[in-house]
Amino acid sequence: MSAYGERRRARWIVIPLGVVLIVAPVLYGVLTLVSPLPATRTVQTGFTEPQTFESPQIPLPERGASAVVGPDGTLLASAGSPDPAPMAGAAKTVLVLASLEQRPLEQGEEGELIAITSADVRFFQELAGTGARVSRVTAGSTWTQRQLLRAVLVGGSNNHARTLARWAFGSEEDYVAAANGWVADNGLSGTTVVDATGLPAENRATAADLARLAWLTGQSAALPSILRAGAGGQAGGTGANFITDNLSYRTDLGVTAISRGYTDAAGVCLLFALPLAGEEDAGPAVFAAFLGQPDYSSLSDSLDAFVPEAATSVVPVTLIEEGDEVARIESAWGQSASLVAARTVTVLGFAGELPAGELDVPPMNSVRDGRPAGNLLLEIRGETERVGLRTEGSIRDPGLVWRVTHPGELLENLFAR
Repeated sequence: MSAYGERRRARWIVIPLGVVLIVAPVLYGVLTLVSPLPATRTVQTGFTEPQTFESPQIPLPERGASAVVGPDGTLLASAGSPDPAPMAGAAKTVLVLASLEQRPLEQGEEGELIAITSADVRFFQELAGTGARVSRVTAGSTWTQRQLLRAVLVGGSNNHARTLARWAFGSEEDYVAAANGWVADNGLSGTTVVDATGLPAENRATAADLARLAWLTGQSAALPSILRAGAGGQAGGTGANFITDNLSYRTDLGVTAISRGYTDAAGVCLLFALPLAGEEDAGPAVFAAFLGQPDYSSLSDSLDAFVPEAATSVVPVTLIEEGDEVARIESAWGQSASLVAARTVTVLGFAGELPAGELDVPPMNSVRDGRPAGNLLLEIRGETERVGLRTEGSIRDPGLVWRVTHPGELLENLFAR
């Protein structure tokens, strides 16, 4: 080959090689400078394990069965047999709540007028002959829905209970079917209803169910005002609609009775509400059921022990405080920041297990201090609480030196996209 040919061949080798040597560093620099940074890694540091919160120590009766629930209806404590037992007049509370689902009544409303029929008079006559608690009615008189509810709850009138079942459901038989559906729908699996009055021993419930039943009464729009007002005086309407207060008990302790009754099979039974210490009557309260008490003297002694402790034992429990660290954010270039709770979460009377939390945090490749950054999901009494998180600390671009010395991480992240 001639010298000219050799020189030409050399140029074809040297020129591309020179181009590569010039372009490659430029391309390398551009790629490392413009490539997106690898996403940070979030490592959960808090709420990684379940936590247990002790139940308040509340003294309950030694005899019979009893239970107490908190302001949100969660069981706080129970004592005695967990099995269903005769519930006496507490069955009327089921009747009243089921009837309000069928025929709603708002606070302050009187509701429909209910005409007393000959069947209602017969209810009175039949029950009066057994010695059961009754209130006289006359055919043709009328009662408002609120007056009828007050006769059942405050007066404990068994004949009015049958009248309410007849008016709201068409017959007592239809009421029984509806009532057992209602208790099932409300999670009262240990409760069985066989009539409107609660007199038969086959009306049975657990203490835990009845404490929750008391709580459900407290959530009603119409009933708390009826219970607080008591009966007293002329109930109004046409006819002698006077109702004696057969419900109130130990009001000196701040107790609001919801149901109070006795049968030979059930003993003395009381459902009641108790405001928490420092709260008004309409404020947060605990709700309790004492079943199978041997007599009223024993019931009174049990309340004397229960009330001071229960009113002060149910307190706000802090589950997470603002600023508590929940996670760490770590970057491939060595910088890190924290994720902390943006607010405090307290639950009144919380007890039992708090499951481990779950992070819901978006991927990030930079972090600025004090910015919202996802949530911590806490399962609290069957409900998901989303606790907002904020960043504490910053993660910035690592700069030129780290970029040009870590092409693998950058290019891998670039090509992965």
